[in-house]
Amino acid sequence: MSAVIQLLEALGRQAHTGPVSDAALADAMTGLDLDPALREALQRRDVAALTRLLKGRGNVMLILAPAEPEPKDGNEKEGDAPCEPDEKSAA
Repeated sequence: MSAVIQLLEALGRQAHTGPVSDAALADAMTGLDLDPALREALQRRDVAALTRLLKGRGNVMLILAPAEPEPKDGNEKEGDAPCEPDEKSAA
């Protein structure tokens, strides 16, 4: 695993404590062999640049399509709800 991915993973594990300060980020990057462009993108917190440099996907989307509607008989118009008989009219 690359050093930048390990760094991002470690920072993610600490996310419950709040945002990482600039000093903490600089300390975390100390001693890591990071490409200067990656280091700069991390310092600027530039998600788009990180995504591009790491050759990641910018957005991942999931689309759920509804199931096919039940076939209607010819008596119902579009948008009409089926009528249920009430207790008074059934008697």
